[in-house]
Amino acid sequence: MEMQTYVLRQTNRPSLKFRGELVAKASSSPDSARCSFSGTTGVWQQLSLYRVHDGRLIAYKRDLSQWIGAKANEVAQICSNMQEVQNFFGYDWLAKELYEEAGIDCSIEV
Repeated sequence: MEMQTYVLRQTNRPSLKFRGELVAKASSSPDSARCSFSGTTGVWQQLSLYRVHDGRLIAYKRDLSQWIGAKANEVAQICSNMQEVQNFFGYDWLAKELYEEAGIDCSIEV
């Protein structure tokens, strides 16, 4: 896959600029009529996972709202392995959707 330059804004932190590729993305919806409804009308979340040119990963989360005056909350984390990615995103339904798209097995073998 071809590398692109990305700039990810962050709330109260510097933006991250890097060359890499989008691995996977997942989004809930502010619309209760959609199957990926966030659970709160007018509020939704977007998750993205990128692979940087040197092999590291960048996990990115955006919390968005349609409410007047509400600001987006955007945060990213540079990760060196999949465990760090899973620690950042957690294991809710949206994170699991992202993992499935990325081909990440987040199950625990017993």
